[in-house]
Amino acid sequence: MGWWKIVDVKTGKIDWEFKSGSKLINATVDNAFDELVIGDQPADIMDEAIDNIVGIYKEYWGRKPQKQELMAIFNFCTGWRTDEYHKNIEKDTNNSRKVTNDSQR
Repeated sequence: MGWWKIVDVKTGKIDWEFKSGSKLINATVDNAFDELVIGDQPADIMDEAIDNIVGIYKEYWGRKPQKQELMAIFNFCTGWRTDEYHKNIEKDTNNSRKVTNDSQR
């Protein structure tokens, strides 16, 4: 699975100038920990979810969703989760992200 540093959140544009020393990826935990990154596996999961949403729109509305509708669905589903998720992120001593549940504290 590859990971890439992105330069534009709206388009997901990859920073092709960012180098990791690997031919397959340009972002690693060592060189891009605090950067915005995207990866193959998360993109594959989103592709499948979008395909499912398109099918539901076609079944109910007889059309595909508009881009703004897809964006609204994403924002609706992630809006509250994003704030809660970031409250629980901590950096451990190995400089990797660690997610903890409030019950673990």
